[in-house]
Amino acid sequence: MSKIVVGIDNTASAEDALAFARRLADATGARLELASAYPYEEWPSRVASHEFGAFLRDEAQAVLDGRAASLGDDTVPTHAIADHYPARALHGLAERIGAALIVVGSTHRGAIGRVMPGSTGERLMHGSPCPVAIAPRGYAAEGPIGVVGVGYDTSDESEAALRAACRVARAFKAHLRVIRVFDATRVGTPALMTFPGYEAFNQDYEQDQRERFEHAVAALPSDVSAEAMFLSGRPGSEHFANAGRGEIAGERLVERETDEWRRRRRVVGGQGIDLHLE
Repeated sequence: MSKIVVGIDNTASAEDALAFARRLADATGARLELASAYPYEEWPSRVASHEFGAFLRDEAQAVLDGRAASLGDDTVPTHAIADHYPARALHGLAERIGAALIVVGSTHRGAIGRVMPGSTGERLMHGSPCPVAIAPRGYAAEGPIGVVGVGYDTSDESEAALRAACRVARAFKAHLRVIRVFDATRVGTPALMTFPGYEAFNQDYEQDQRERFEHAVAALPSDVSAEAMFLSGRPGSEHFANAGRGEIAGERLVERETDEWRRRRRVVGGQGIDLHLE
């Protein structure tokens, strides 16, 4: 991982994003680049006001300088970008500099300790040139990452998420929790099967999935401390239900490849095939 773009503004969510990005950079050796978009389009027109544009740019730059100063490193690059759409600005910057990750904070409407993408986070997930990480609200006040949880369902996308989770766990010297949620409502059965036969088929299929899952976890690198967690229910909702019991305490981050962009885009911040950090 070479460069991490951090979306910056003057809200507390930017502090959360910066805190996570800094920890990730420290663990991986990546370089941080801070970016802030201000609502101005640099197109010649009769109503263009270059003075107003300069004022907005200086205001955004002041916020960036303040965040950079909090890192104690005056060599951190900053980018004040004229664009009405922050997601587009971050996409463009990430593509220009070849960033490995974009990090933003959660919306202030979300519960503390949970990920809830705001409008910028939602737009970032569409067509991003690199993974997108959404730090949970209140993350800046928390301690080091000790547990990495990844959702796994044997698909190619979950295999990619599992490999990424291993790298993250190794970098943070954290414990890896691999989570498989078995959703019986999505199991197809032969036509005209009676209830006893359906129940036996469902149990056999669940046992097969459990054994495949446990085999995949057992095959993980020996230098990664890992555990398997096989749950029944619906992916996503079951993850959050277990958070209250401390099994997946506080959904930190989520890595998955969405159905729509699974062949070319990896997204952090979603549900289903997830990567959680706590």
